[in-house]
Amino acid sequence: MQATRVGHCSSEYDFLLSLRDRESAEVGHSLRNVFDGSIAGWRQITEPAWKHWIPVNTFKFLGFDRMKRSRVVAIVSPKLEPRAVAGNVEKAEEARRALGPLGGVILEPLQVGVLEGADYAVFPYCRPVRIRRRFLRTMRRSLVGKRLLPWLRLATERTVQQPTAEERQDRFITPLEHLCDASSMPGHVRDAASLALGRLERGAWQPQLAIMHDDLNLHNLLQPPGIAAWNRTIIIDWERSAVRGYGFYDLIAMTLWMKLGRGRLRAEIDRHCRIMACDPVDVRGYMLATLGGKSMTLDEPLPNPVTRRPDDVVNDDVMGSISRDQRKTVVDVAAALARLKQLDSLEAYLNDRH
Repeated sequence: MQATRVGHCSSEYDFLLSLRDRESAEVGHSLRNVFDGSIAGWRQITEPAWKHWIPVNTFKFLGFDRMKRSRVVAIVSPKLEPRAVAGNVEKAEEARRALGPLGGVILEPLQVGVLEGADYAVFPYCRPVRIRRRFLRTMRRSLVGKRLLPWLRLATERTVQQPTAEERQDRFITPLEHLCDASSMPGHVRDAASLALGRLERGAWQPQLAIMHDDLNLHNLLQPPGIAAWNRTIIIDWERSAVRGYGFYDLIAMTLWMKLGRGRLRAEIDRHCRIMACDPVDVRGYMLATLGGKSMTLDEPLPNPVTRRPDDVVNDDVMGSISRDQRKTVVDVAAALARLKQLDSLEAYLNDRH
């Protein structure tokens, strides 16, 4: 059985890869007529191998000048989801308006349009934050983190809002109830959801809404070129963002790569708790509500390997066992589980404060 499944996964992966390669070649050819004459050519930006399992991912191309210097990046929607880029641009603009003066972290497109029936957008080139050398990588993470933590705190403070009765039901009560009954979720997740729901129903937890990026990892952090921009960080990929989203989710996501000390993390959580007017124990409630909201859109049970090892969801065996139209959702749910797992490391601290 295992050999048969692996063979099936391999053949499907090869099929999807060939589709992506063929479509990306067509997109690359069409890009020749996009943007101004300063762009001498385009080169596709390599994407992680697991993304070939999800055919609705966008295509990214680097535009360079005659001196081979990187100038712009073009993002093009796939044919299966031709409005993907336009939706991303609209989400980013919505977040920029909500953030006001804090919205400078969001890039504005230089050009938008339609290419062979699919939306595209061209952005100025920015350098990735990720660095190969370990000591430089650690230093860069520290610098980026020092800039982002105050920004996230101010962004949360600026956008925090009380949910309407309908939002309270749809964004918190229903997702938590869903988790309580989700047999595919680990027992400790169901138990924690039940406790959070109890605090909510008793009035001990009064949840608030605030802006949420939803995927605040190093891959989505960039730095503009030039020495003058050394202290500026750009946040990209606002596709899943929400102006009226869940607090704490981005903060916990940042701790996955920032490696904050317990004391500093405790202080940062305290600051966010004051902004969100909640007890530290309710951080888990926000994380669980996020997980419940994401998992409610699944049409099939969550595979056991995902619940056991959410960080390893993108391996070929797991992706090949999930129906094609559910893979993107499963990756989102796995990310929420990974953040909940990260929060578990703070359990002793939260219990001390409860």
